[in-house]
Amino acid sequence: ISGFNNLTNNSGVISIKWDKLMINIPFTVDTDKIASQNITDAIEKGDNLADVYKNAADYYMGAKNNSMALTFIEKSIGIEKNHKNIFLKAEILKEMGKKDKAIKLAKEAIELAKEAKSNGWVNYISGTIEEWRK
Repeated sequence: ISGFNNLTNNSGVISIKWDKLMINIPFTVDTDKIASQNITDAIEKGDNLADVYKNAADYYMGAKNNSMALTFIEKSIGIEKNHKNIFLKAEILKEMGKKDKAIKLAKEAIELAKEAKSNGWVNYISGTIEEWRK
């Protein structure tokens, strides 16, 4: 029996069990460095930059670096304003403790999603706003 245990974004343990012997091999990965280089490479390539910047913002929000996330989402919106990047900005603002601004922006994202006929996004954003209001 073998598997991965204690997984995080940057580390984990490979566990190998054979008969009565168990070996745990810890490992680390410099995820932030790799992600940063991938973002830089994608920006330099220059294709679909609105999506590249949005994805970078999403990564940095997940990594709890909201200032970087906000920088990248502003760049995405500057290229093409759409429901996905406006809602991501709302999520970033919510994480930064700016709930009222986040809700206002999320409502704008709903209108953009309606224009794009993205009913799934309309429902998702609406549900998220309800959760934020609790």
